[in-house]
Amino acid sequence: MPEISLKAYLAKLNTLLSENAADEVIAHCRHILTTYPKNIAVYRALGRALVINGRWEEARSALRRVLGAVPEDFVAHLGLSETSERLNRPDEAIWHLERAYEQRANDNQLIAALRELYQRYRNVEQPKIQLTAAAVARGHLRANAYA
Repeated sequence: MPEISLKAYLAKLNTLLSENAADEVIAHCRHILTTYPKNIAVYRALGRALVINGRWEEARSALRRVLGAVPEDFVAHLGLSETSERLNRPDEAIWHLERAYEQRANDNQLIAALRELYQRYRNVEQPKIQLTAAAVARGHLRANAYA
């Protein structure tokens, strides 16, 4: 049986995810988790695959594990926003999308999705999405502007 490094295996899973081979990714992730039960990257890939398959509760569980270890994980927040929206939890969907927006405040697709959620669930039309204090602080940290 050929051996493959975990890093190469995860790269293969990401390739499969980009090809929408979600069922195969789920099987591989479950196999990896038998050996590495705490690997966050595997849970992230599993969550993404479950979102693609529309298995919302399972995806939510996997992605919440990722956030338990990495509270600012962009992919997990995006996935949890989608799962929350599908499970009819609009406030939770907005909250997770806002956390993703804090990390990538210049992402136009993210801004459009956040505006759509505000419009659909809160009947608020916002021409400009305001940055939270955390997003401003994160930007200053990236720019080394500690003062």
